[in-house]
Amino acid sequence: MSKLGFYPAAAADNKIQLGIDMIFDLDNSNTIIIIMIVLLILISYALQISISKQTGIQDKIELIPADTSIRQAVQTVLGQLFFAGIIVGTSLYAGGIYFEIFAGGYLLALSVGVMLSIQLLLYFRALSLESSAEGKIKFSTEFGYKNMAHRLFSAGLLLAFLYALFGDLPYLGGVLFTWSTASGYVRRASKLEC
Repeated sequence: MSKLGFYPAAAADNKIQLGIDMIFDLDNSNTIIIIMIVLLILISYALQISISKQTGIQDKIELIPADTSIRQAVQTVLGQLFFAGIIVGTSLYAGGIYFEIFAGGYLLALSVGVMLSIQLLLYFRALSLESSAEGKIKFSTEFGYKNMAHRLFSAGLLLAFLYALFGDLPYLGGVLFTWSTASGYVRRASKLEC
């Protein structure tokens, strides 16, 4: 067995080729994780577009930056795919426990992001109903960043609880990614306060 744990030692000499073989081996769980990461990035962005294009919401809620072009959308998705490629590629190269923590954790963090986007979409749909609220609401960008930071921190607490309960390393990686993202949102919100 190699230090990666899945292949004979002779195959472990060329780690890059081993990583490429692992990516394109559809029977390998690593391939499924990579495919799920790509799908979750695309689903997450589709949900964000759906939220910004909701009919009926504009009558009651004014979302501050709602202006995104196709070029910005493509840059965002490509940036996320590039970031995911770096995380997965590096963790595949390191192998074993690092793949569990970083690739598994990133997959869990993306799952949390999709869940939060669905929750936001349903919240805005409910708020757009005639009987739900009167008047008009204007959310500031600072509020949006702080709200997202608090929601990510709460999701990270859930992942930390699951790590303490089950001891699986992807939960620890999910905590790392969700809390890192939450701290980034807090930092962005504090820059807007000035």
